[in-house]
Amino acid sequence: MIQRKKIDFTNLRGENNDPKFSVYKMYCQSKMALVMLSFKMAEEFLEEGIKVNALQINGATMSKETLQKVTFKYRMVARVQNLFFKPTSYMANNYFEICTSARFKDVTGQIFNDKLEIMKAAPIKPENLLQDIKQVTGSSLYPAYAHNEEEVEKVWSFCKEVTKLSDETVPLG
Repeated sequence: MIQRKKIDFTNLRGENNDPKFSVYKMYCQSKMALVMLSFKMAEEFLEEGIKVNALQINGATMSKETLQKVTFKYRMVARVQNLFFKPTSYMANNYFEICTSARFKDVTGQIFNDKLEIMKAAPIKPENLLQDIKQVTGSSLYPAYAHNEEEVEKVWSFCKEVTKLSDETVPLG
């Protein structure tokens, strides 16, 4: 099973000097946490009428300025990716559509792909490697791990803890 879709709560920022820690792995874990938080916030804020959804970004072209900030090796990869990725304005328009269109007025707790289709949870136990890979790379399925209640609660508790100060000082509503 592909492991990069799981969150390692013991080493979120590389604080344990683990030689296996990587910024890429941290990035993947942060995206999973955002998906989990989107579902949790949709649940938590439903009674207040607040809608929370997520949008899968399959990639966007990188500006020349951004390309200069990454390593030479990644810069070469990114330049090739730029040939295939859509411009950033495409995804910005998707965000705008989800937030303002009557089509999505009553939608909450969903993940959209770049075609604005609602994605579905993948099977908990994929039947084969291809199905497992589609959870991570596809645009129709997201990892079922996003609904792991125990892990969602860990993410939610962590976020509540790190935002406790702002929660106490900024009145909500």
